[in-house]
Amino acid sequence: MDMRTTAVAFLIALLIALLIRRGVPAGHVITDVAPHFAAPEAICEIELSAAAEPVISAERPVRKLVQGSSAVYACGSGGSASLKWMLRHQNLDGSWGGEAEIFEGHIYSPTSATALCLLALLSAGYTHLSNESVSVEGSENRKAFGDAIRAGLNWLDTRPPTDAFDASLHALVMSQAWGLTNSGGIGVMCESALARYDAFQRFDATRGDPLAESWAAFAAASAKLSDLAFDEAAAGRTKERLFESLNAGPTPEAAAAFLLVAGDGEHPSLPGLAVALAAAPPAWEKPEFTRWYFATLALHQFEGPGHVDSVGESWKTWSAALKEALVLNQNREGTWPGPSGATGSAVRTAMGTLALEVYYRYANAPGVR
Repeated sequence: MDMRTTAVAFLIALLIALLIRRGVPAGHVITDVAPHFAAPEAICEIELSAAAEPVISAERPVRKLVQGSSAVYACGSGGSASLKWMLRHQNLDGSWGGEAEIFEGHIYSPTSATALCLLALLSAGYTHLSNESVSVEGSENRKAFGDAIRAGLNWLDTRPPTDAFDASLHALVMSQAWGLTNSGGIGVMCESALARYDAFQRFDATRGDPLAESWAAFAAASAKLSDLAFDEAAAGRTKERLFESLNAGPTPEAAAAFLLVAGDGEHPSLPGLAVALAAAPPAWEKPEFTRWYFATLALHQFEGPGHVDSVGESWKTWSAALKEALVLNQNREGTWPGPSGATGSAVRTAMGTLALEVYYRYANAPGVR
């Protein structure tokens, strides 16, 4: 066999191997494992220019996490520590948390706690294909981010949500995981999650809970960005409901969801809301992790870095206060102090991490300001 024949045979074998690797796993269970993203520390500790994006393995194409951002503050320290805490405190069955618990006025189940932890991990650039790992306390073993995410996604898939709140978070996580990897196993899970999500919308286009309504809008936006088939008419009704909510009395939750879904800041309540948020910025004396996350996302989209105009004063005030509240008061292990059990601790850690990830997770909404 001459050199040319050998080369052709090698290329054919390589092509077949790549096609096999991209095959759809049988059933719903995720089994494929491969190195994927660079460690988030490498992403977060640098200044991201308008053209910068996370370092991605050339082995398999994935979607970009961001299309532009500014310098990321404390993600490589505070965000990284909390993500490692999640790996070390994941339940053996793949979930996070324990009994259902009230956190900041809302009931969180293990399903919602697990979804939020997974969302924080995915938002940092980790997927079920990541092989980066952390040490396990009291042991010489290490735990990979990919293993933790895979176990969490498989656990969620076998626990059908019982209300609109859990269903919205479930659908959001699955669509995010699919959008990052296009993995066949997750595709099947995602279709199931979106069907459950659609089933919880009421005849009047509501989901019975303002917070669930916002998470539902996030799920619709994520599904659209990930090119997933979903009920676009229902998503349109969700957008209308958010617009009406802003008319009735703007909240950070409704504003963040509306900006993400609508892609513009054309609502008369938003400038006033921005000023009001800046007048009551994050302060550790009154921790409000849910409000902090949604307000950070809303302000970042409305007048944060990346707009054609200069960065707004409300964003500057809020951002500085958020960094001080979260970074200076984080426990060494990665959590934030507060009265709660296992579920509340998981939710608090996930929400604090998500707030820090806003700086690079989302590109600013187009057309705003």
